[in-house]
Amino acid sequence: MKSKNKKIVLLLAGGTTLNEQDIGGSSVHQEKDIQSWLNQIAEISLMAEIEPVFICGEENKLKGIELWQKISRLIYEKADKADGFVIVAGLEAILNLGIALSFALRNLNKAIILTSSQISREVIELSDWQEKKKKSYGGLGVKANLINSVQTVNLGLPAAALMFGNRIIRPVKAKRIQRFGLNLFESADGSYLGKIDFGISLTEKLPIKNQRVELNDKFQDKIQIINYLPGIDFNEAMDNQAKGIIIRDLPNLRLLDVNQRSSPILVYSPFMHGTKTASDNIIVVDDLTWETAVVKFMWALGQGGNVGILMKHELCNEFIHH
Repeated sequence: MKSKNKKIVLLLAGGTTLNEQDIGGSSVHQEKDIQSWLNQIAEISLMAEIEPVFICGEENKLKGIELWQKISRLIYEKADKADGFVIVAGLEAILNLGIALSFALRNLNKAIILTSSQISREVIELSDWQEKKKKSYGGLGVKANLINSVQTVNLGLPAAALMFGNRIIRPVKAKRIQRFGLNLFESADGSYLGKIDFGISLTEKLPIKNQRVELNDKFQDKIQIINYLPGIDFNEAMDNQAKGIIIRDLPNLRLLDVNQRSSPILVYSPFMHGTKTASDNIIVVDDLTWETAVVKFMWALGQGGNVGILMKHELCNEFIHH
């Protein structure tokens, strides 16, 4: 007896272009485009029962917290009725979206696979486009990644993951290494959830949690990011209206001469491993990727608790171990 296909919710939020010959006709601009688009990738409907959900089109993309919350809430609402989720979103949004979902959704027991097309009208006019496309075996549209994403959901990976080229990576560990190409991202510490050769092989066996997924999707975007420069006066540079401040690449904590502040200060620096701070309001981080540090800080500020404790507590395998 043939086994029933798994139900996969396919969330569409940009990044849907399939081929450069017909960018307009192979993308989802409006909800009415979905069926025509699905007909061009009929393979995924043979592998799973696909429930497409329109979030936004190519021209009117949601951004930042608005996108993170809309998608996290949809996943939370549909978690008990689906076997997994595939998210197609704009390329510039995909990494931060994946990181945000990793913190907003706790007790993940379903796969959430994120991918995107690399094709756009701007990119195909670049001088090295043809060379990059050739090296990627023509796989810069979303079709191959989308097929692999559906297959990965069918394998039952209970985690959020990026799917690009032959790598399956936790968003919280991912670093973008090129503007476009087959493998856009690599792991900051060499750990991968899976790899693709002649098939998909998962390299981590993750336990499937019995608890229901929890939603904690409040983020604070009133933050200020300050890049350290020699001689900078932090008291002058800091925005008193910011709910949190991130200082990047500070070489020595003694240089952080600031007046007493109530809002948390996150010091992100590779030079500070093991550094202790005199104030609970100053948090030193060197064991997260830059993108993960920023999004986790925004999330921690939104939770209303002790930001320092949340930043030091590992929540979704985000720490890079030295």
